[in-house]
Amino acid sequence: MKIDASRRGILTGRWRKASNGIRPPWSGDESHFLTHCTRCDACINACENNILQRGAGGYPSVNFKNNECSFCYACAQACPESLFFSAPHQSLGFAVHHWGRVPGVSVS
Repeated sequence: MKIDASRRGILTGRWRKASNGIRPPWSGDESHFLTHCTRCDACINACENNILQRGAGGYPSVNFKNNECSFCYACAQACPESLFFSAPHQSLGFAVHHWGRVPGVSVS
């Protein structure tokens, strides 16, 4: 019996390499973003909290290890390709689940 070692990737963490990462807020549709992003780093350099970094393929990716996103919209304003939604109040395309109180957010 031959064992297919590639199926054991979930046990070794190799499945993480397949992920394209978390895109910046307001970046919209994944396929459109990947097709039109020039990987110029303008959004990465504009990030006030330094959570944007080059991810897989050199595309911007969010890393929450050292900080959080303040949704300041600086990354979107810096993009020369206008790949981000036009206003920060539009839908982000994902839901944020947080157990407990979120600092700076009041619920009425």
